[in-house]
Amino acid sequence: MSLQTLPPELGPEILIHLPVDKNLVEVGLASKHLFYPLIFNSFPFALKHVLHQCEAFNEESLWQYLEIADMESIHWPHLPLPYQAAIYAELICDPPPYMGEEPSAYMLTNQRAYLVFDVLLQHGFNPSVCDNRALGWASYNGHTEVVERLLTYPDVFPNSLALEDAACNNHATILRMLLAKATDDALSDTDFDQLFLVAITSRYHEIVRLLLTVPSVTPPPDVLDIACDVVDLDILELLLKDGRAQPSEMDFSPMFQPERRDFVALLLKDGRLSEQNLHASLKAASTCGWTECVELALLDERADPSRSLPRAIKKGHLEVVQMLWNDSRTSVRAKEAADWLASAKTHSFNAIASFLESKLREMEG
Repeated sequence: MSLQTLPPELGPEILIHLPVDKNLVEVGLASKHLFYPLIFNSFPFALKHVLHQCEAFNEESLWQYLEIADMESIHWPHLPLPYQAAIYAELICDPPPYMGEEPSAYMLTNQRAYLVFDVLLQHGFNPSVCDNRALGWASYNGHTEVVERLLTYPDVFPNSLALEDAACNNHATILRMLLAKATDDALSDTDFDQLFLVAITSRYHEIVRLLLTVPSVTPPPDVLDIACDVVDLDILELLLKDGRAQPSEMDFSPMFQPERRDFVALLLKDGRLSEQNLHASLKAASTCGWTECVELALLDERADPSRSLPRAIKKGHLEVVQMLWNDSRTSVRAKEAADWLASAKTHSFNAIASFLESKLREMEG
């Protein structure tokens, strides 16, 4: 008697004793009247088959059975859709006993994930089970369409884990959807300081933008320093435009490097630097010849150009020297100017020497 002549009712009794592995596809194709409908079209049978094999391995946890069976590393990508859905249903309802939450296990493409959840939801799967764990998994893995569908269920609400997973994995579209439905409790449970840190250091611009839209959240005090540390001008600009992060609280000591010039300019343009950092910026910009930064610093009424003028002369930055000297707040004694002239001649800064000579003549006349 061949497979083709066996009555269909024997299919489940035979198939349930076969291992759940990548060979199921071949088994189903070998007998389209006996096994095909069970393997490719029956979620209830797939679930029964998976649980039966778990019991046959004498494992109480499905996670342990799947590990022993090398399911993830060998068979998972090749399983028929109902079997992937059956395994997902159990994994979501049964957190792993020995590794905590594991949303990166048993990966699926976005399209496949949508099909898996479509099967689950058609068969009465509770999408909010285990504190909305399905939403957390989909948020972690970037399954946008799955998240969108799950959020249509009234009992599904984002928790802090889903928010954190979406933000830390740069899933901006998902984070936007989660924030739109998140409760005040979920927001208060979320470590937004950590999310800002991850988003800025990872240069997730859109995530930073979304975090700044949460009314109840204030950026941590060091976000501007972090944006400068990772040398991301766009994120610094986002934070300054938001207005809640305070430049006056920044540590400016690492700022005076060639690659940070645009950062100093942006912070000076913002106008909220502490007086100490303003003076430090003007001195550093004068020393380095950063004309734009000097010009911006001089727009601040607290600036003292007299203190920075000797630095610009010593380094030979003519344009900066002219800007500082011509500022109405600059006060120079004739002896100082004479000393600076001698220094400029010694260093062959001829253009600066010529400028100082003309200014000395004006002072003496």
